[in-house]
Amino acid sequence: MRILYLCHNHPDLQPGGTEILARNLFRELRDRHGVEGLFLAAVTGVHRERRPGTMLQAIGGRSDEMLVWLGHFDRFFLTQPDSYGLATLAPLIERMKPDLVHVHHPLLFGTETIDLVRRVAPRARLVFTAHDFFPICPQEGQLLTTEGRLCPGPSLDACQRCFPGRPGADFVLRDLQMRDVFRDFDRILVPSRFARDRYLAAGWPEAQIAYMPNGIPDAPAAPHRPAPDGRRDRFGFFGHINRFKGSLMLLGASRRLSEA
Repeated sequence: MRILYLCHNHPDLQPGGTEILARNLFRELRDRHGVEGLFLAAVTGVHRERRPGTMLQAIGGRSDEMLVWLGHFDRFFLTQPDSYGLATLAPLIERMKPDLVHVHHPLLFGTETIDLVRRVAPRARLVFTAHDFFPICPQEGQLLTTEGRLCPGPSLDACQRCFPGRPGADFVLRDLQMRDVFRDFDRILVPSRFARDRYLAAGWPEAQIAYMPNGIPDAPAAPHRPAPDGRRDRFGFFGHINRFKGSLMLLGASRRLSEA
């Protein structure tokens, strides 16, 4: 069995949760189950220079992990107009003849890559893991308003409040495009029941969406280590420090505790 994994970045360059999970899954299936595969990560000029002659680049000397340089991504419509970069992928996918293509993020690759995969690998099964809500939420896929409030789900009026400069037709077109493109997937995986409920509430087909929690490498737990002074007011934050991950809320709570 051959599996092609598509991820919006490589964990050696951007160690985010999606990138780490996607490569861990790729390596686990390869090392423990003998599955042939290719881990293909998209990058931009933020992490790698564009090289002349090809959009593909090596990383770390590994033959089954590669980078593809893509630019000009439209984060609202999730489209990738870099036709030259996408054309580089077609012969690679045709030669590989994957039995399954697992897409871990729509960013950078864009909806055009999904169409490309379906065209050049018509027999392959397609799986998408929705690590967030990009297909249903144009506001960075977070279901958060621009004011930082929780959004119950997409609607024309709610989305226009986040994007007052965009015409209503843009949101209708985006929704229709997402439903049309993602219909190509045989299965859409979500890591939480909450996420599954949000997609179902947005009208996505129940039979297509499956709940599957994220896995982690099997390793022994670290032993309990009590603090020498007996204090228990220490905590850790694991993840990217940005406004979507709760780090600001954590700092605010810490300040309130110190003032109490």
